[in-house]
Amino acid sequence: MKKEEYQLMADQQQWHWWYQTKRRYLDQLLRRLDLPPKAKILDLGSGVGANFPLLRRFGSVSGAEYSKEGRELTRRYHPEAVVAADLNTFSPKKNEYDLITILDVLYHQNIKSDEAVLKKAVTGLKNGGYLVVTDCAHPWLFGPHDVSNMARQRYRKSELEQKVSQSGCKILRSSYLFGFSFPLFAGTRLFQRWKGISNDAESQNDWLNWLLTQVGGLEAKIFRYLNIPLGSSIVVLAQKV
Repeated sequence: MKKEEYQLMADQQQWHWWYQTKRRYLDQLLRRLDLPPKAKILDLGSGVGANFPLLRRFGSVSGAEYSKEGRELTRRYHPEAVVAADLNTFSPKKNEYDLITILDVLYHQNIKSDEAVLKKAVTGLKNGGYLVVTDCAHPWLFGPHDVSNMARQRYRKSELEQKVSQSGCKILRSSYLFGFSFPLFAGTRLFQRWKGISNDAESQNDWLNWLLTQVGGLEAKIFRYLNIPLGSSIVVLAQKV
């Protein structure tokens, strides 16, 4: 991710509907896990630490992030420990964590092998520990916005499921996310690709942001009980066996 994208992410993480909705999905997912009271949690590719406030509800959190800008922004906003780490070579301490998250990281063009990153992550889990992976869906939606975010690809749901399964985990749940907003998302992305527009975040309308936040909150409540059949992102929950 480019330096300016990190700053933009840090500025937006509290108010933008996408981040708010994503955290609501994760909250619904994590609160149903059988985590110990003092769970050890590792966020791989932690970016600017946007997910730390949520994750710390479930245990003690640490992060691993390659970008110096990301680590500096994390330390500015959050007290958790974050280490410098290239996920292509970084291996967490074996059998150390109850939960490891890889949230919108594997798509990045600097990730040389997503399979290798997943397998090394699983070695860091205790037996019975949980792995949560989120990433962008549908290769046919790849466009200028993805290029701006230094994306290598978007995933098919079955493809991401297979990669997680082959890492040594049993898949417990897999779902699309952002289903209600998907028609708007897909239409916008296709228009951007046609026009060559790379970034729509800065032009976000306040009213639309409010509306999408409400819609996302409703969908997150539905997600507590049901998988989302179609959406712009994917979440896979797995357990080390």
